[in-house]
Amino acid sequence: MPKRKRGITGGAASRREAIRKRERRVVETEEERSRRLQLWHNVARTEERKKQQNKEIADCQTWHNVSREKSRKTEEQRNSRFKHSVASDDQDVILITETWLCEDINSLELFDDRYLVFRRDRGSSSDSCRRGGGVLIAVKKCFNPCILDLPGSVLEAVWLSIKLNLRQKMLVCVVYFPPSSPADSYVEFFDCFVNFGFFYNILICGDFNLPIYDDFGNNKNPLVNELSNFVNLYNLAQFNNTFNCNNTFLDLILTDIDFSHISVWHSDKPLVPEDKHHLALSISICFVADHPNRKNVNISRYDFRRADFLAMWCFFREIDWSFLLNFNDIDEAVFSFYNCLNDVFSRTVPLRQTVTRRFPFWYTIETRRLLKRKARVRRLALKCVNPDSVDEFRALRSAVKYSIQKDYNTYLRLTENNLISNPKKFWSYFNNTKHNSPNSLYCNNVCYENDGDIANAFADYFKSVFKPSTNYDIKKEFKSNCVGDLVKIDSVTYDDVVLAIRELKSSLTVGVDNIPSFIIKGCAEFFIYPLLILFNLSLTSNVFPYVWKQTRIIPVFKKGDAQDCKNYRPIAILSPMSKIFESIIHKRLFHQVKNLISPSQHGFIPKRSTATNLFCLTNKIISSFQIGSQLDVIYADFSKAFNSIDFGILLNKLHGLVFHVNLTD
Repeated sequence: MPKRKRGITGGAASRREAIRKRERRVVETEEERSRRLQLWHNVARTEERKKQQNKEIADCQTWHNVSREKSRKTEEQRNSRFKHSVASDDQDVILITETWLCEDINSLELFDDRYLVFRRDRGSSSDSCRRGGGVLIAVKKCFNPCILDLPGSVLEAVWLSIKLNLRQKMLVCVVYFPPSSPADSYVEFFDCFVNFGFFYNILICGDFNLPIYDDFGNNKNPLVNELSNFVNLYNLAQFNNTFNCNNTFLDLILTDIDFSHISVWHSDKPLVPEDKHHLALSISICFVADHPNRKNVNISRYDFRRADFLAMWCFFREIDWSFLLNFNDIDEAVFSFYNCLNDVFSRTVPLRQTVTRRFPFWYTIETRRLLKRKARVRRLALKCVNPDSVDEFRALRSAVKYSIQKDYNTYLRLTENNLISNPKKFWSYFNNTKHNSPNSLYCNNVCYENDGDIANAFADYFKSVFKPSTNYDIKKEFKSNCVGDLVKIDSVTYDDVVLAIRELKSSLTVGVDNIPSFIIKGCAEFFIYPLLILFNLSLTSNVFPYVWKQTRIIPVFKKGDAQDCKNYRPIAILSPMSKIFESIIHKRLFHQVKNLISPSQHGFIPKRSTATNLFCLTNKIISSFQIGSQLDVIYADFSKAFNSIDFGILLNKLHGLVFHVNLTD
């Protein structure tokens, strides 16, 4: 058999091939080996670096997520604190500059549902992506705010129209000018007001970023001069007197409201942490109602008959009146005092609509129903809608006449029966029979027919009969019998205020402050301390508060033609606070000068009256008859005596009586 060729197969062949390859490999040099090892090291380090970078990216993403979550929580907490501050402060209007708000923040996160919020965020007012800026106005819904938009304007400003009453509207504006703003921005802002038309009042608040040190006149900055021209054009005034850390006014309060009706001061309760360059300001504005010239007008007033007196008592108990000690200006202190009172009344006293009566108060419900039915049938009869309407109108007319006569006779019978038990009802009837407000009035041969013109005519006439004072000096001629110390009042004591409040008559009659005297008497324990502070501040500053000088004037008809304003005399309804102060001053002065008053004086003297005067006169007449002597009596009646008093002569006489300067100057 032929021999099989020997060879290597299977695993042996593979091993033989590997041996042959090792034998053919060239031995590498030391340099090549080093290069190979370095390459492996670089590859390993690159892979390690990639792993580290991936880990850092994952850690960074986790950190950003945590930071974003913390920032969101911090922002929510800050917004919650701001909303709580707004709810606790209870302001009517809130104006903020540099809000730093964006579209992601909803206004409901900052304000509750009592407010309507109008914003101008920086992102919505310009194309700038910078942070900061923005303005905001939040107004209570009861003021019916309406935004005044200017299409195409890039200013960071908000303009609103706020309804004060039935006819008066106020323009409220908040604006922010970034530092180094171009002059065109200011000019554009000043020109905007031409487009808004007429407003009863204007209030502009904002950060103008103009270095105003004292007033507009003492400044060489051309932008300040432009601002001065704008202020003069619209008859505005600057009311912010609170300097910032640089002794300048960056935030301005510009308005045409009378200085006696507005007060601006550094707020002691800022809504946000205060910036030393932009201090938080509080503004108090008092508006005097100016009603439309028509008869049937609704006037909202406090209805103290339905007040929650227990809650009112609790609110007054919680007020700490010591803040009044920080005031040096008596008018500012009185405004703050009334702000606290009005805040309590707004929470505890409901409002009522005072409507001019269409019918006399003694009409019964049945009579009023017949009158309304008669008016409705009359309109149908005039339109000839139903032929039977004429007959029904005649029947209703007769029924109305009979019902009115029946109601009037019933009212007279009840008034006569209650004459002894309730005399006020009789005098109420007597006053209703007099001439009240006339439908037309003649003053200086001019006829006025609407309520506004009639009121102004009365005001002009009452002002014209008041004679101005002279500068007549009789200090050297007037001789005084006063011996001893000066006639002065250094301060008011606690007992003085207590006694004056106790002697105050309880009444629902209110002055311009709309506070009846029975509220002061009922809560006397809470009013003694603040009134003591205000009275002493008035004496030390030698200033009688402006608010207490204002009175509600009621023209009372005397005799003659009811349409002639010369036949009326004014009756002033004073504030109860003013009555208390005047009562204290009168008692203290009378005690010091009573020895200088003639014993024959009966008017304005305690325990004397016209009755004692007549008794003394009768006694003299009888004595003269008994001794047979002649007695002549002269009666003199001075026309408008109180309006004819010359205060120059009066003050000089008081100087002659050595009255202290804090009472006469």
